[in-house]
Amino acid sequence: MEPKIISVFEHEKLCVGEKGFSAANFNALTKFNDTHGGRYFRVGFNNVTFGAYVGVIQVGTHTIEVLPKADAKRDDLVSRNKWQKALLAMLCKAGFAKLNQTNKALQNSTSRHLLDVYLFSFLSEVQSIVQMGFIKKYRQISTNSKVFKGRLLIGQHLQNNLIHKERFFTQHSVYDANHTLNSVIKKAVRIVILVTNNQFLKIEFSKVMLHFEHIDVWEGNVSLLDNIALNRKSKHYAESLDLAVLLIKNFSPDFSAGRENILSILFNMNALFERFVIKSLREVAWEFAAYSLQVFGKREKLLWKHKKIIPDIVVTFEKEGIKHMLIIDAKWKNIGQDDPSDEDLRQVYTYNLQFGSTKALLLYPMTNQKNLGPGVFQPLAHELIHEHSCELHFVDIFEKDIVSSRFAVSLFKRQIGIS
Repeated sequence: MEPKIISVFEHEKLCVGEKGFSAANFNALTKFNDTHGGRYFRVGFNNVTFGAYVGVIQVGTHTIEVLPKADAKRDDLVSRNKWQKALLAMLCKAGFAKLNQTNKALQNSTSRHLLDVYLFSFLSEVQSIVQMGFIKKYRQISTNSKVFKGRLLIGQHLQNNLIHKERFFTQHSVYDANHTLNSVIKKAVRIVILVTNNQFLKIEFSKVMLHFEHIDVWEGNVSLLDNIALNRKSKHYAESLDLAVLLIKNFSPDFSAGRENILSILFNMNALFERFVIKSLREVAWEFAAYSLQVFGKREKLLWKHKKIIPDIVVTFEKEGIKHMLIIDAKWKNIGQDDPSDEDLRQVYTYNLQFGSTKALLLYPMTNQKNLGPGVFQPLAHELIHEHSCELHFVDIFEKDIVSSRFAVSLFKRQIGIS
């Protein structure tokens, strides 16, 4: 059966029978969503409605690509291609994908969806490790053999060798490549071979698997993967290990008689947009060195007992000898011209008070809005509360339909007050 790509946008509903979405696909997605606490989409009668997560879900021979969308333009091929490229570009900028590997994936694959980008990246990293040679480590093994080697395990020896007096049950050290790092990577390679619909990738990973013949497949609780530590000798494993862990964590095998295995790579679009914005701001901050401009992420303040408040971005700069602080809260929402939610306003109001800032920005993707400037929060009866404001700031992340960081330049110029 030929693989099929189904493209949808975030918050879009997909019904059984639409775009080749089958009942088997629906059942597999329902189980997958239940396994993850229902975080990825809402399940209805023979339909799923996607939420704030974007990326790709491969279910059987179908690949469901969930794209971000901040504009109100119609759903057509041009719009889908635009947002498909935008998602890849934002992931690269945010550090969730490598640009050079993205280019390689697009050059070598007729399918340009996100999963193949990550699989090509993983393939490149694993091939690099194979070429450099697997690192080796000491490990303890127990054997029951005719050769006495290491330390005799008396209990096991008496239990197993009452008849076979010529054998010794011992424990000793071996120095080889059969350890956790290589075992985890082998596990991920097996997953790719099992689920990928890209024949080129299947062939290349099958070739790579030959080098893992004498390495055990990792089996264990997924939570243990976060505790794997690297050292100076194994630091070149970092990229491949990160991708391997990502694939293992997001693989949901089909234990029934069907073949609806699921492999997903999904990102919370709000978190991605926040990361994209802070990376873009830092990229251009050097252009404002004359104002001692600095960009900080996730600075925290104690609010109550053990509760803390953590704004997305804090910007500091100096103008005419006066130091200024700007709080930025990035929101991936399509809102009206002058209509923020009460929750968003209360949030930045609290940030201003706790951090002593005189201005906060609620930062949204631009569709057709205009930046109208700040609105001053109404003063309280308490005289010690300083005057402060909030501005709705809309940024256009595109330049000629290509994702760009240059919106950060105009944002800084506007906030500093320079032309």
